[in-house]
Amino acid sequence: MPIKEGYVFHEYIDKENYKESPPQQEEDGDEKLFEILEIEPTDNPEIIKNAYRKMAKIYHPDLTTPENEEEY
Repeated sequence: MPIKEGYVFHEYIDKENYKESPPQQEEDGDEKLFEILEIEPTDNPEIIKNAYRKMAKIYHPDLTTPENEEEY
């Protein structure tokens, strides 16, 4: 459907409930991710993928056993 001439999008925004975008993540946020995965930022994508999968297996709720449930 084509936009009608003179159609203004901003007239339909609820200005009272409009919220700004959330603040951007801190610069060191990425560094924490690498620390959690126990890898270096310079590691290749294959190493990063393997580290992620390793952590996913450890913390996946369907794979949690009663013995290590208290770690979470």
